[in-house]
Amino acid sequence: MWTAAARCLVLIGAGVLLAACGSDLRPTDAEMIANLRAKMPLFEKLVAMIQEDRDLERVDVDWTRPDNPATIGVTPQRIATYRALMKEAGIARGFYALKPRTNIKFIGYASGLFTHGWGKSYVYLLPDAESSRYDFDLEEGDLDAAAVGQRKFFGYRHIDGPWYLLLDSY
Repeated sequence: MWTAAARCLVLIGAGVLLAACGSDLRPTDAEMIANLRAKMPLFEKLVAMIQEDRDLERVDVDWTRPDNPATIGVTPQRIATYRALMKEAGIARGFYALKPRTNIKFIGYASGLFTHGWGKSYVYLLPDAESSRYDFDLEEGDLDAAAVGQRKFFGYRHIDGPWYLLLDSY
């Protein structure tokens, strides 16, 4: 007969297995677009902050680049403000912003490992200053539908103004 401890371990194991292999929680394009439009003031505030903090490349939920933002004049309070705004905006894994700051990626969702996974991001994207054009092709319609059957996929979908969705699977 099963002891109470054994039943408990089986239930915990089943819960872990369901969490690891459970339902697909990936947000749809429509959900992400609705979120961006509803929370645009938060996104615009984040863009302004990122433009001010020119040497800050990355803020995630538990790490930054550089490792010690104080070395570039960004206080711990400022990092806490970034994290609070990103949480409120529904940005799950922070942002990347490399110079010259014409491309800021807000990671809305990420799943998998470095060698095989995928992510869906909001991207604030300005055209290349020299060519006044974008260096990628746009997908028409839903990114998830465009990626069906492809192990690797990298596609942008225009939302409004400088805002895009990016689906990246590798």
